[in-house]
Amino acid sequence: QIAFPWRLVSALAVFGIIVIFALQNTQSVDVNFLFWDFSIKLIVVITATMVLSVVFGDMIDWWWRRRKKKHKEEA
Repeated sequence: QIAFPWRLVSALAVFGIIVIFALQNTQSVDVNFLFWDFSIKLIVVITATMVLSVVFGDMIDWWWRRRKKKHKEEA
């Protein structure tokens, strides 16, 4: 018996909502970061934030699993 992939369905639903939100927010916005000030499309800011969140989340998850595995091997 194969379990229903709830995690995949949830991830796709969240991704879809973010894509719809991004596509509805295409106006330009001013971005201030440290010493830089620039104007950029809001869709780019939303997409970059989403991508960076996934990348950093995966990095933290990888580090955490590696740390747990290392501690488990030492025990």
